[in-house]
Amino acid sequence: MRIASSDTADLLAAMNSLRAQQNQEIEQLSTGKRVNRPSDDPSVSALLAEVATHNTQDDAFLRNVSGITSQLQTVDSSLSSVLTNLTTAISLGVEGATGTMNSTNQQTLASEVRQIQQTILAVANLTYQGAYVFSGTATKTAAYTVDPTTTSGVKYNGNEQVNQVEIANNRTIAVNVPGDQIFSNANGDVFQSLSDLATALDNGDATVIQTAVTSVRSAYDQVSTQRVFYGDAVNVLSSDQEFLNQEQLQYAQQQNTLAGADTATTVTDLVMSQTAYQATLSAVSKVMQTSLLDYLK
Repeated sequence: MRIASSDTADLLAAMNSLRAQQNQEIEQLSTGKRVNRPSDDPSVSALLAEVATHNTQDDAFLRNVSGITSQLQTVDSSLSSVLTNLTTAISLGVEGATGTMNSTNQQTLASEVRQIQQTILAVANLTYQGAYVFSGTATKTAAYTVDPTTTSGVKYNGNEQVNQVEIANNRTIAVNVPGDQIFSNANGDVFQSLSDLATALDNGDATVIQTAVTSVRSAYDQVSTQRVFYGDAVNVLSSDQEFLNQEQLQYAQQQNTLAGADTATTVTDLVMSQTAYQATLSAVSKVMQTSLLDYLK
């Protein structure tokens, strides 16, 4: 006679099913998730995979936004220092044009103006994470080099193009202004005007000095105008960053709605499955005892 009847086999299968159910419910309680693997709910798992993809993209966009913002803020601060230096140069020129200074003092002022020009040249060749920020897209090339053959004393080596960075799906933002639009534009040439001012101070001609001061003021205005780009870009990125953070919060809420476990319901289900398991175990024990007595007879 067989000890394991068909009833016993059914009860053992039920025990295995209940044990699997308990394990799943325990896992849900420990992870806080109703769906921990695709087999738990294939349709929900597909939606979760789509949400995860969007979330990963937003992570990449947020890294781009953060990096660009830091770069733009660095450039903006550097241009602020340029404006400060140009203000100083204007003051020196005004002082030199009063007609009350001797040639030695005017030459001293000229030397200070040339030092300002060198300081601004260093800013024009600013690098951020190894890239020249004022060279257009030629980021491996210094924007300006000293060139005694030019009247301004420098030469622009960059190009007229701008770098674009993706900050959202199918959306990019320009992150730079070519240096020749800032420092050597026809509307205001920093290096040419400073060179002219230094030469005028050396020569001591008050009228020429005043003309050079006017040119430096134009250069100041040009730099100030182009600097607005960086401030505006930072504001745009700040709005994008806020949007992306909000979108990620929505993705997190969506993930929780799709896959989050209802703790109270799961605990109730676990208690019920444990009770059912114990009842099935008891039934198996009774069937086994009956089968054994039948065998002994």
